[in-house]
Order: sequence, then structure tokens, then C-alpha cells
Amino acid sequence: MSYNIPTIALLGATASGKSKAIRTLSESLNIELVSADSVQVYKHLDIGSAKPSVDERALYPHHLIDIRDFNETFSVGDFYTFSNKAIASIKKRGNVPLVSGGTTFYIKTLLYGISTAPESDPAIRAKIEEEKNTLGLDALYKRLKEIDPFYAEKISAFDSQRITRALEIYEASGKKITDFKAPSKIRSSLNVRLFAIDTPREELKKRIRLRVDEMFSLGLRDEIETLKKKGATSLMQSMKAIGYAEFFNCALKTDEEIKEAICINTIKYSKRQMTFIRSIPNVIWADRENIVSVILKYAV
Repeated sequence: MSYNIPTIALLGATASGKSKAIRTLSESLNIELVSADSVQVYKHLDIGSAKPSVDERALYPHHLIDIRDFNETFSVGDFYTFSNKAIASIKKRGNVPLVSGGTTFYIKTLLYGISTAPESDPAIRAKIEEEKNTLGLDALYKRLKEIDPFYAEKISAFDSQRITRALEIYEASGKKITDFKAPSKIRSSLNVRLFAIDTPREELKKRIRLRVDEMFSLGLRDEIETLKKKGATSLMQSMKAIGYAEFFNCALKTDEEIKEAICINTIKYSKRQMTFIRSIPNVIWADRENIVSVILKYAV
């Protein structure tokens, strides 16, 4: 393996222009994309996840897309294992691994490594999921605030994945998630170059709303109905994602209400994405128009 080949990480909020930048970059570099997107891993979740089309995927290799059925689970540990294997194989071929995607927890784990917290226990997780379905996420969040108020303040009250994981760790070990020391330095073995697209907040909001409008125009409602006919339910991990969960919310009666909820939830999530990216050291920022030239200047 050629360890001298850098791993490029292109970060940015949802709808900031990462995909277009990667397509342009592929004209100058022999890249292979390692997707860090927790929804694009699922087959048939195409429109709501803004998954690259078959034609786009033919331009350069894509990894970690369409590798799970929509009724299966995919954990951050799975991502860590799969992404590291993909990066190693890409470098072995002499190509440049480019990691990009909107799931910040995936990016963080790849950059810093796995926490020392206990691995997921299917029985405990199933028990907590049942409680969530019976009592509601709000009840679980209140319990987390009693157990670990510091961690609860750091995450959203609507972050089902992190709330469930924190409670799972507590029940498995008797310790808070903050008792387990998370890695604090970026792994040197990645040889990573970090870049991020800087988008003004108001412009990003407009781009998100345009993207959601486009998803509905492309047939997001039909995609959801097809998934439901195939057996998709609100209890499945894949259906908890923004862009899908809203269709299972009984309080949302019309497509316009669903569309607005998706916009609001995506805008809120984009804020958390940017907060995370700004916490990473040594990131080189550029606007959407200049990001490719900046990457070519500093990455190779």
C-alpha cells in the first residue's frame, strides 16, 4: 500500500455543493469516493438521501452506497470498518480516497477512531427502542438528562440515535457515555487533508429549500409510498432519517407540511454539521466556487 497517498476529506453542510465539487475534482484526480452518509447506505432510499445517480456513479468509483437493505441496520462501527477497508484498497490501487458525506458522527469516528465505550448490545438496544416506541423519545431524553446532564446538553432532544446509544451504554456498563474517553487526536495513519465548503447561513437555507423542492419534484412522495408497500415502517433505522421520518409523522397532514418540516429539520441539522466541522483542527476552508482549486493546491 502507498501510505504517501493522502486521504482527502471534503466537508460541508447539506446542500453546500460537495457533490458538484467532487465531480469537478474527478476530472483532475483519480479519486474514489468513500461516502460518509448514513442514509445512502440503504438501497431504494434514493431521492430523499440525494444519492448520486447511476450515471454519476459511473464517472468514478463510489463506496458504501447501496450496501444495506432498507430493513437492515448499519452502525457507526460498521462504517468505521467498511470505510477503513475501502480507503486501504483505494490507496493500494494508487488512487486517491475522497471521504465526503453529511453524517458528522461517521466523519468524526473515521478521523479520531472508535470510542472505548462498550459495543452495541442487540438485546439492550431492542429494549430501549421498545421504550422509545411506547413512551416517546422525549421520555428517553428526560431520563438521559437525569443520568448525564452534561452530555444531554450537548446533543439535540430529537437526536434519537445518540440518545438511544447513551442510554444503551449506561445500561450495559453502569457508566455515563462521558465517562468513556473519546480519542482527541486525528489518526495519523489516515494521512488526511481536510477541506470544507464555507457557505453563508442565509444562502445555505435557500439552497436547502431548493433541494427539498427538487426532491418532491423528482417524486419523493412516490419513493416513500413504494417503500411502504415493500414493508417500510417508522420503526426501521432507515426510516428515522430526515426526509423519510416526516412522512410517518401523523401530525403532518399534507405534502406542504411535510416539505416544510423536512426543510426546518435539515436547516437545524446543517447548523450542527457546521458546528462540528469548525471544531476540527487544520481544516482549509473555501467557498463553493473555489473549493476545487484549493483542494488541488493543498492536497497533492
